[in-house]
Amino acid sequence: MEEIINNNDQTLVIDHTPKLGLEFDYEQEAYDFYNEYGRNYGFSIRREWYNKRKVDGLVTSRKFVCCKEGLQAQCERDRQKRYERAETRTGCKAHMIIRHDKEKQKYCIHSIELNHNHALHIPQCAHMMPSQRKISKAQALEIDLADDSGIQLKDSYEFMGRQVGGKDALGYTKQDQKNYLHNKRQRELKYGEAGSLLRYFQKQNRENPSFYNAVQLDAAEQITNIFWADAQMIVDYNLFGDIVSFDTTYRTNKEYRPLAMFVGFNHHRETAIFGAALLYDETIESFKWLFETFFEAMSSKKPKTIFTDQDPAMAKAISMVMPSTYHRLCKWHLMQNAMKHVGHLLRGEGGFRIDFSACFKIYEEEEVLFSAWDSMLHKYNSDYDIVKFFTHFERLLNAKRYKELQVEYNLRQKLPKVKIASPMLVQAANTYTSQLFLKFQKQYEEFQGAFVKERGERDLSHEYVVSIYGKPKDRRVIWNSLENNVSCSCRKFERCEILCSHALKILDVMDIKVLPEKYILKRWTKEAKNESVQDFNGHDIITDTNLEVTTRYKSLCPLYVKLISRAAECEEAYMLTLENYKEIIRS
Repeated sequence: MEEIINNNDQTLVIDHTPKLGLEFDYEQEAYDFYNEYGRNYGFSIRREWYNKRKVDGLVTSRKFVCCKEGLQAQCERDRQKRYERAETRTGCKAHMIIRHDKEKQKYCIHSIELNHNHALHIPQCAHMMPSQRKISKAQALEIDLADDSGIQLKDSYEFMGRQVGGKDALGYTKQDQKNYLHNKRQRELKYGEAGSLLRYFQKQNRENPSFYNAVQLDAAEQITNIFWADAQMIVDYNLFGDIVSFDTTYRTNKEYRPLAMFVGFNHHRETAIFGAALLYDETIESFKWLFETFFEAMSSKKPKTIFTDQDPAMAKAISMVMPSTYHRLCKWHLMQNAMKHVGHLLRGEGGFRIDFSACFKIYEEEEVLFSAWDSMLHKYNSDYDIVKFFTHFERLLNAKRYKELQVEYNLRQKLPKVKIASPMLVQAANTYTSQLFLKFQKQYEEFQGAFVKERGERDLSHEYVVSIYGKPKDRRVIWNSLENNVSCSCRKFERCEILCSHALKILDVMDIKVLPEKYILKRWTKEAKNESVQDFNGHDIITDTNLEVTTRYKSLCPLYVKLISRAAECEEAYMLTLENYKEIIRS
């Protein structure tokens, strides 16, 4: 391949943008070039058509396209499916066509289209794109070795990711590894101990000055309580900390010390961790210190609502530290206590169970949060000592954040299915994250069966009684024509922050065909994280302080993995690579 090199101030920059006439020695070289361009630009590629010479089978022309080229075909079987697959094709026209030049005996770029009709992936998700994923022979040997040794797939994937500096440098996903292994036996991989508590905090502070930690000492100068929050926790709280759940029911280790967690929902409705603490006692003084410390880390920002269990000491501390915050008892904890005291009634099919459950309808969102969080907490081993605990807590945190990165990738990769062609649904699909759009679309579909039973006027307000076909309960909706406000007695917008089917019906009656901006909360949109957040020192938080080093490292890692994989295939290449490595290290 001809490399176009710009020499500016003695700096060499290789231009990887496809250009007409650019030459390659082999078809595979052209594919690798376009694939690397796609990696840098944010799209996956695939081979489409080709022409071959009959005499010797030489490929005379080949078209490479964006993976979103074309449209998904619809058939009768697809329409009968209960669950519809998300769209991945958008009819993108981006492509590169090469032709073989007989005289030069090279492949040249004959046609090129660089524009795409879809959102491009962020650099952190490049390794998830299909054309960037491939298990090399050397990696396959490592996977087999790990599997034969009884290592769990999850743990071997984590270990191999650490070997090359992160999962995004591996060149394949965990699902690729699972497909390769074909469900072989797995065992648990045990990791060794990390540093002590103080060394852990010092290390975190060195890596990112926005990391916050504090300890409370007793009269004997002994540590009683510990709180910490890393940069990402502080950012997440500032963006999504309007509703917080605080939980101390899980005991971390053999000393039976409570792990206290501040958690909530991010814009994908994934669990977001805002801060953590280890408590040696659960007194008013301890909770008061913890809440004050938490708000110091979060630049004094208070949540609108906090959910907790029924601890009286905790309730007293909340009233002292955050008097303007709504304090609510969570359904999850109430149900746990109810099972202890009246479990025999709840396990039955009688009216008590129905009436008891009906009392908690308003807390459906919070129940989902605690159920998910409880499931995640139980991944811990109850016998961890304080040192092992931090190692495994960080590992769990990284896994959760990587999952969020996958959700971010899917947000751009899989387009939501708009079931009804309407301006409002299209607007919602382009604005909301996938989970919120599905919830909104459900309300929109329900509103199709809504009708107005009664209507009346009072001053500047219009009152409507709205009924949904098939549902027994009517709702009262008020429209304020002066302020263009709509409110419903079901209070779904106040609870879930999306408009209900009853309110949507009245917007339709008022001939409003798109969602008013006041009813689209940024915290549930795709742009929720597009703003800077300051830490407790007033500095803009950078979640990755070594971004330039990390970027260079992640750029080099996949290249060297490919090099090492090839070098391991024969002795001569292995020795040559080893000699060059020693030469580079010496210099």
